[in-house]
This record gives sequence, C-alpha cells and structure tokens, in this order.
Amino acid sequence: MKEPDLPELDIPSANLLPLNKTKIAMLNITLLLPFIVCLSFLWLVEEDHYRIEKSQSEYIGEKITIKGPKAYISGLEHCNDLPEHLAFNTKCIQHPKAQFEVTELTNSCHNCLDAERLTKPRRLAYQEDLTFTVIDSFTAQTTSFFMNLFNGTHNFLLLKDEHGRVVEMSEVRYELFKEAVGQLSREEAAIKSAYEMQQAQGKVMKTFCFIDVGIGSHELMERAKKMRKDFGLKELIELSPYQHCPPNRSDGFILYADDFNAYLTFQYYLMEWGVSGRWID
Repeated sequence: MKEPDLPELDIPSANLLPLNKTKIAMLNITLLLPFIVCLSFLWLVEEDHYRIEKSQSEYIGEKITIKGPKAYISGLEHCNDLPEHLAFNTKCIQHPKAQFEVTELTNSCHNCLDAERLTKPRRLAYQEDLTFTVIDSFTAQTTSFFMNLFNGTHNFLLLKDEHGRVVEMSEVRYELFKEAVGQLSREEAAIKSAYEMQQAQGKVMKTFCFIDVGIGSHELMERAKKMRKDFGLKELIELSPYQHCPPNRSDGFILYADDFNAYLTFQYYLMEWGVSGRWID
C-alpha cells in the first residue's frame, strides 16, 4: 500500500528569524505608544513645576516659640514663577501665601546660589525669640517625571508670627526647631555680639581674612565687591582693604555698615560667591 503524502511543513529559514524579532519589537513599541503619548501630553499641559495640595497636619493650631537669634529671609521667589532650571536648583518658596523663610544666622547650604541663579536681591532680617502659630499645611511634589524618580512628596507648614507675617517651613525643619535647645555656635555668638554692639553704637565693623586657595587676594576682593553689588548693598556696606590678617599678615577687608541686616545678608551669602576666608572678630 502506498503511504499517503504528508503536507510540507513551513519551517522559517534561519535568515528570517531576525525579521521576526524586528516585528516583535515593533509590536511592543506600538503597544507602548499610547502610554508614551499620554505621558508626553501630561508633561506639556502641566505648567507648574510643583503640584501644591492641601493637607491636614497634626501641627495645625499649634504654637511654637523658637528661642535665640534667627533671621527672616525675604526676596525669595515662588518656585512656580521661576524657570524650571532655577525652580529645581535654588531656594524658593512653594506656597503662594508664604512670604518668608526662617533660617539660622549662618548659611549651611553651600552651592545653593550664585550670580546666575540670583533673580532678585534677597535680605536677611535679625530676629530673636520668634513665636508662631501653625495656620495651614500642604504637600509639594514636582511635576517632572524624571525629578520624581529622585524626589517624593514633601510636607510643609504655613506659620504666622505675631505681626501677621506668613512663613513657609518643612515639617522636618519645624520638628527640629521644636527640639532645639537654643545653644549658639561660635559664629552665631559672634553675630549676636555684633548685633548688640550695633544697637549700642549704631554701626557694624567686622574684619574678614581671605584664605588662599590659589585664586589670589585681588580676585577674592573683586568677588566680594560683586556680591555686594548683586544684592544691592553697595550703598549700605563699605569694604576697605586690610593687610594685617594673622598669622602671616595676609590680605582681607574691613566691613563698615550702619544697617545690621545689610551686614547679616552679606556675611550669609559671601561664601556662595566664592570668597573663601573667615571673620576674625
């Protein structure tokens, strides 16, 4: 008996396999395309850099007194009003109702500001024993997909002082202020002493000595003058060259100011303008 003919099997040749892989890859892209388009649309329609949403913090209604000397920072712009590269790379205020931030007398945030990121002059104002009431809370989250990979949602509080000024503060910072014992660092103690002297004599006189980091004292002096100009302090602060810094009679300058807050602002941001050194009195 003759065996029945078997149908030929359609076996793809080896040179067709890469084509099949390409088709599979194209299919995957096609399936992902609606998701990619959706994300792109969301990024385009989202105008704000940060999404602000009301929250219900346990601290609302609480009163706090922050002991010792601190400073208000004014002139900070709202993050959503800035270009994106500035909103993500410098200190700014999140909530539209906030006007100020509260800080220690010395700047612990280095490389947070420079001439290119300063959109308008800032000012520090010396204060002691601040009393606040927590009036509201909110969360802030960046609307950038890539920034969200590294930054989550942050919790903030709005505080009002006895004069009606509204301050923005993170919950973490608020908790640190609650636990603080009010002990001053050596630098903060020197600033407090300068404030008391200014109140008694009506002026501030402080000496700053450069630290040689291969730049040269002339360049460091020029940077100090530029910082004074950038912050609109030229009419409020006088800088006089000084050539007797210990221990080797190196260079520096003497600062003269009638306005204590002008000096406070100058010393707070001086290092950010690349002026290396220290105050010696």
